[in-house]
Amino acid sequence: MKKVNVTQILGYILFAIAAYMLIGMFFNTSVISRTSKYYEEKVYNEHYKYYDQNSDYLDAYLTAGNGFYDKNPIYTYKQNDPAVSDLNFSLNIYRTRVVRTSYKLYFFKQQTSSDGYVIEIKDLKYKGEDLMGLNDEYNTKEVPNHLFRVYLRFDPAVLPHVKESDSKGAYAYTLSPKYPAIIDKGLLQIDKDTLAELIEIRIVHVPLDAEKNPIEDNKETLFVVNSDNNKFYGDNPIYVHDLDLSVDKYTFTKTEVSGLFPTETEVQAQNLSYQKLDLSPYNGGVVLSVVIITFIVLLAAYFMFFNKFVVARVQEKRAEKRLAAKQAESMNPQVHQEAIFSDTPEEGEVVEANFDDSEESDKTLN
Repeated sequence: MKKVNVTQILGYILFAIAAYMLIGMFFNTSVISRTSKYYEEKVYNEHYKYYDQNSDYLDAYLTAGNGFYDKNPIYTYKQNDPAVSDLNFSLNIYRTRVVRTSYKLYFFKQQTSSDGYVIEIKDLKYKGEDLMGLNDEYNTKEVPNHLFRVYLRFDPAVLPHVKESDSKGAYAYTLSPKYPAIIDKGLLQIDKDTLAELIEIRIVHVPLDAEKNPIEDNKETLFVVNSDNNKFYGDNPIYVHDLDLSVDKYTFTKTEVSGLFPTETEVQAQNLSYQKLDLSPYNGGVVLSVVIITFIVLLAAYFMFFNKFVVARVQEKRAEKRLAAKQAESMNPQVHQEAIFSDTPEEGEVVEANFDDSEESDKTLN
């Protein structure tokens, strides 16, 4: 009985785990990349140029995020007077729900819903310059002429999931009309039963140097809206004290939306914007990437574990063939053929030479 090689078996197991993880990571990456392709083709290229005319872009934007929103804003503000401020814009906040899709153990799909709100800032102008770029080509590496940041302050002030903050503990993101900010429970959750409330939105302009690097020391607050009457940003920015965004205003009840997504009846009754996200046209990239990485993994497995056995077997077959050929050659009878010398003069026999022709040749030459 052949002895079990524990080390070899352990190597097989570790390789199988590594191969599974590698294929899973490629699968997840290619699945996620479908959304960016969908956004470029079905959202930005089709609708962004009309962003100042209708709500189709925001509708499609939430669809790309696998969500929906209530078309009735829970907060709105518009600044369009250049004499009041260098910054002109429209601010709208809508309650929304996004359904996050994740893959447990890389391949097993699971979905969770998260209520929140989307902050839309558009019709953006600074010192008369239109910053919307409605006719711009899609470009993920676009360098803006002006840099604006939006700071969100919450109550309670300290959030466990805040990744970017300033000295005042506000969550910050770069303002771009192309990407309305979706704030959901993933950011607002304090504990199982407590969600933080948004109490302030602040817009800041950050100057850029000649190489378009931000000059943080010269940033200027241009607009503040809050609910706690806090004016510590000075007298220059536009200040509005009317933000009211309690939790009940941005959550959907079971009577409004019973499942993860609304039904047609619920869409009509609640004036919701919802369209089912279909990423199946972009599955080709997923299949291709998985096939390529699987082929590479199988090729690596062959050379790591099986190639030596195949080479040994091929060499064994060749040795067997050579041995068989030698054995066959040794068993064949050897045939000896005697030479026949019938036309050759016997030993001692003198062959007379005939010179008659030679003499006649001499005469002819003379």
